[in-house]
Amino acid sequence: MHKLSEEMNNIEKIKNIINDIEYEFETQKNEIEKAITSFKDLIKNERFDFENKKLKSNKKYANLKELYNKLLDEKNYNLTLINNDQNDLLAIENENFDLRGQIEKQEINNAELRRSLEHKKVSAIDSKKKLDLLYKSNQTKESKLISKVSECKKYLGLDFNVVEGNKIKVLFNKFCKDETFECYVVLDLSDGYNIIDIYPKVINIERYSTNLKDKTRFFELIQDVRKIFVKEYCK
Repeated sequence: MHKLSEEMNNIEKIKNIINDIEYEFETQKNEIEKAITSFKDLIKNERFDFENKKLKSNKKYANLKELYNKLLDEKNYNLTLINNDQNDLLAIENENFDLRGQIEKQEINNAELRRSLEHKKVSAIDSKKKLDLLYKSNQTKESKLISKVSECKKYLGLDFNVVEGNKIKVLFNKFCKDETFECYVVLDLSDGYNIIDIYPKVINIERYSTNLKDKTRFFELIQDVRKIFVKEYCK
C-alpha cells in the first residue's frame, strides 16, 4: 500500500512536471509567436521605412540628377560663352591688328601725300612764276602782234573777221588804184591753213590751195594771197 501511494505520488509529480513543461512550452510558444509577430512587425516597419527611405532617396537622387544636369548645362553654356568671348576677343585683336596696319599705312600715305603736296606746292609756285613770266612775254608778243596787225590793216589794207569756229575771213583792199575794190579769202584754221572760199571767184581754190599748202606762217600765206590778187587785178 505504501508502495502504491509512493507510485501515485511519483505519478502526480511526473504529471505536475509534465504540466509545468507544457506550461513552459506554451509560454515559450506564446513568447516565440509574440517575438515572431514583433519581428514581422519590425520587418514590416523596417520595410516601410526602407521604402520611404528608398522613395526619398530616389526623389533626392532625381533632384540631384536634375540639379547636376542643370549645372552641367550651365557649365556647357558658360564654356560656350567663354569660347565665344575668346573668339570675339581674338576677332577684335585681329581687327585691331588690321586696323593698326591700316592706320600705319594711312599715316605713311598721309606723309607721302604731305610730301607730294609740298612738292606740288613748290611746283605750283614755280609754275605760277613761269606762267607770270609767260603771261608777261605773251602780253609783250600780243602787244607787238596787235601793233603789227594794226600796221597790216593800215598800210596793207587788211581786215579780219571770225566767220565761225576756226574759220576767219581776211579782207583785202588798197592793193590797186581803185581803193574801193575789195577781195576776201576764207581760211579754215582747224588743220593748218586751208582756203575754203575766195572772192572774186576767178581764182581756182584747189590750184592755189595746192600752191599754198606748204605755207606754215600765217602772214606768209596772207602775203602770197595778196600777191595773187595784185597779179590778177593790178595788171
